[in-house]
Amino acid sequence: MKKLFGALLALISAAAFGATTVPVQLLNPAGSSSGQTIVSTGASAAPAWGGVGVNGIAAIAANTVLANATAASASPTAFAMPSCSSTTSVLQWTSGTGFTCDTSLVVTGRLVGIQVFTASGTYTPDAGTNSVIVSVQAPGGGSGGTVTTGASQSSTSGGGTGGSYAQAKFTSGYSGVTVTIGAVGAAGTGGASATAGGAGGATSFGSLISCPGGNGGAAGIILGGAGIVNTAGGPAACTVTGATLTLNSVAGGAAPMGVSVAAGASAPGPGGNSAMGIGGYGAPGTAVGGAPTGYGAGAGGSNNLASQTGQAGKAGGAAIIIIYEYQ
Repeated sequence: MKKLFGALLALISAAAFGATTVPVQLLNPAGSSSGQTIVSTGASAAPAWGGVGVNGIAAIAANTVLANATAASASPTAFAMPSCSSTTSVLQWTSGTGFTCDTSLVVTGRLVGIQVFTASGTYTPDAGTNSVIVSVQAPGGGSGGTVTTGASQSSTSGGGTGGSYAQAKFTSGYSGVTVTIGAVGAAGTGGASATAGGAGGATSFGSLISCPGGNGGAAGIILGGAGIVNTAGGPAACTVTGATLTLNSVAGGAAPMGVSVAAGASAPGPGGNSAMGIGGYGAPGTAVGGAPTGYGAGAGGSNNLASQTGQAGKAGGAAIIIIYEYQ
């Protein structure tokens, strides 16, 4: 009987081993996908199928990445990243070598930013700026006012001139400079005692560029017949110091003359042009002169025909400084 019982146990054991899956299946694969592994879900829950999260990777040295920097298939290892944080360098991957820092691919001279000043302040370069091109346009002059006229009389005032302009490149000395925006040339007053237009204020970019404003137009006088109105000459050219390259520097445009063709018949001249603006028109009939357009141009002259109250002048065009920043 004992021999028979032993034989039965041997037979059952052999049958059991014959049904074992090879390799041994330790976990039911239901619900999993290819490539997943058994991941702990914490001390209070059973393990489950999943991927290894970033927090499950062993710590690696600072400033390194996991990479295969060889020319063949291999397990990833910690790769030390090169220091490549300057404004003139780029990070580049080289096959078989890994990441390198390359300065030959950087495009120098690209535009970083543009800053515009229409009020005085301080210039602070944007990050990455290695050179600047600065455009300075000084304000235009105002036109004069006209006097009150009687019968068979006219009065014509002079237009203001344009402000000077310069554009230059600087590679040093530009950071933190004081920007000064000059006031526009004021309009002259009209009436029994007319006044001339005001001159525009000097406009400067630190001590690097200084541009004088336009001159004011003359006050109107009584004209009883044919004649001309004296015009204002343009201001001097800008002063440029320490520039790597001076691209442009021009004086403000003069104001064309006004004329009287007969008693009670006159027409003033327009304001002078600037590099960035057009002078205002000379007023027809009895009217205030035209306002300039753009920046830095002079105001147009005012006019009075017979038996009219004196007219005021017009203010000149505003100043502006534009800074183009380059890498």
